Amino acid sequence: MSTLNIIIPHYNRVELCIECLESIYQEADNDKIKVIVVDDNSTDDTIELEKYLINHNGIFVKNRFKKGAGGARNTGIQEIDNRLAYVMFVDSDDNLLKGWYDSIQFETTKNSDAEVIYFKNDTNRMFHNKLLDKYYLKQSNKNECLELLFRVTVPWGKLFKTNLILENKIKFDEVSKAEDVNFSVQALITV
Repeated sequence: MSTLNIIIPHYNRVELCIECLESIYQEADNDKIKVIVVDDNSTDDTIELEKYLINHNGIFVKNRFKKGAGGARNTGIQEIDNRLAYVMFVDSDDNLLKGWYDSIQFETTKNSDAEVIYFKNDTNRMFHNKLLDKYYLKQSNKNECLELLFRVTVPWGKLFKTNLILENKIKFDEVSKAEDVNFSVQALITV
């Protein structure tokens, strides 16, 4: 059975974040996942979010000052459990589809030696899907893999081995845009 750290950066989206958490917890047992919500110093009331996490054995961490999505993810990385095999990044306005945990179980069993496992995002609103359709499962060499990584640098839709992140001290840039590009590049070049 795969075990999984799930890091969710949050800022002023309590209702959406609770919907996200519901989509996570309805599919996975609390003892197989560790959900870490990092509040990036929201201005709204996060009490309901904190209560929800306490009731589901999740962790709520609040940044003292706003760091952006990259900084919030870095705070979450500091909280991951190194006994759990994988790390997944989810945005607070995401909803995971039914069967998501079974899919992860299947892929991590089938690809147990992979340091990073890519999943196809299931939405037609994001340009990333067109790129994934073009490149998904079609990489025949390392250059094509690099091209995929550089084009699809978002942190969601990927599983990372926990040890890959911790041992290589891979972090997100704490900038307002494209904070995930360097993280993805670091993950690929350390594999």
